[in-house]
Amino acid sequence: MSYRELRNFLEILRVLGYNRLVSLENFRRPNFHLTAEILQWLIQR
Repeated sequence: MSYRELRNFLEILRVLGYNRLVSLENFRRPNFHLTAEILQWLIQR
């Protein structure tokens, strides 16, 4: 993902009320655990 896409994605998470603070640094390298956690949260929401 590009920088702009990541920034927009993180802003959407904040607006939706994701319970954890996520920064761009979390996605410098592939972070499969965090991605899975976010997907589970979105499905449950």
